[in-house]
Amino acid sequence: MMLSVRVIDRRLIWLVCVMGVFATLMLVPGQLKDPVEDWFYLWWPWSRTNQVLAADRIVHLVAFAGMFCLLAAQFKSRLMLGALLCAVAGFSEIAQIWVPGRAASSGDFVLNLAGIGCGALLLAFIGESQIRQSGR
Repeated sequence: MMLSVRVIDRRLIWLVCVMGVFATLMLVPGQLKDPVEDWFYLWWPWSRTNQVLAADRIVHLVAFAGMFCLLAAQFKSRLMLGALLCAVAGFSEIAQIWVPGRAASSGDFVLNLAGIGCGALLLAFIGESQIRQSGR
């Protein structure tokens, strides 16, 4: 019984840490976000006007794919993790309505969902390749 409590505590700690970092970054007011974005574009190889490869879009994809990959080991069901992250994606966009200098965006929400899908596909691909290697 003690072992299961430790496992639940570890999962909860991971979840709280990852979600805490995520919430802090996603809900930063616009006036604090702009200088970071300016710095980011100093080294980003494409211009701000490139709508396909805009850093903001890439960040949404990578953030949610990364969260899925980081938290996947802590969840038995990847479907449950995907559902949780979908809810977080929606909450993060809705919460931005009340953050000064930020706005909710359905496009960002779709990119968040795409990031969750990319994380799931990445883990499926990595898992499949590891299964093949171990079977040799």
